[in-house]
Amino acid sequence: MDHAEIEILKSMQRSAADRAEVLSRAVRQNMRHGEFDMVTIAMQEVASAAWGVAGGLAEPAELLTAAEKALDLLDTQTHCMMERVMLRETIDQATMECHDAIPDDAFVTGPECLAAHMADLETESDI
Repeated sequence: MDHAEIEILKSMQRSAADRAEVLSRAVRQNMRHGEFDMVTIAMQEVASAAWGVAGGLAEPAELLTAAEKALDLLDTQTHCMMERVMLRETIDQATMECHDAIPDDAFVTGPECLAAHMADLETESDI
């Protein structure tokens, strides 16, 4: 990877809005060349989902799905290496954001769940 590509990845990591802007720039770059229509279309869906996440209008899972779909589509192309790198970075970031969105107490063991349920029943019977 050259210096410019490293800088692109660094800017994607700064914030959700920066990531969306970088993905939008990739769409604009590919729009300049008719032979890259497939790349443009794939990246446009990811950029749109990234803006939704940045604006709080979409969940990271939507971005993750769009990026995975786009990467599958671009894996058949021979000329879009940087876009693939950007999509892999987006997938990594969105996966982390999806995990961060799960509350720590979301996964409760069976005995803990049963104890909480029994406590709720006792509270209801006291009323």
